Amino acid sequence: MWVEGELMKWQTKLGVSLGMIGVVAGLIFLGFKMLPYPSDSATNINHQLQQNSRKKDEVLIFYRPGCGDCARVKSTVLTTNWRIKWVTQSAEIGFVNTDKQQNQALLKRFSVTSVPTLVRINKDQKVLRYTGTNTTKIRVVMQGGTLNE
Repeated sequence: MWVEGELMKWQTKLGVSLGMIGVVAGLIFLGFKMLPYPSDSATNINHQLQQNSRKKDEVLIFYRPGCGDCARVKSTVLTTNWRIKWVTQSAEIGFVNTDKQQNQALLKRFSVTSVPTLVRINKDQKVLRYTGTNTTKIRVVMQGGTLNE
């Protein structure tokens, strides 16, 4: 038979557990959207692109701060990047802020005129490019596939 005090303890533990599950689920669901963009300077990106002995492809994600579509793409990229980094080790990721003057040469080099744009440069300097928010196409670029447009 339940003693009133034990029932209250059980209800409290259950409530706390459910609350913790809710908090964790919320962090997972919203976490990537709220994270700031990793910062890569134009100098670092240019250095990585110029290395002839690169062992990995380079994926550049061109974004503009405050762009809602860019935030959604960032979330997709970061979750896809997690799988790529820990499973295939196939690509280095660089985020390029299109508002920064120092990045204008990269915009010109890759003919970026709108955001979000993903550019994948493979080891042979072949370029795969996609502008938009289609999750399937973003994952194709991230994983080094081919786009059928």
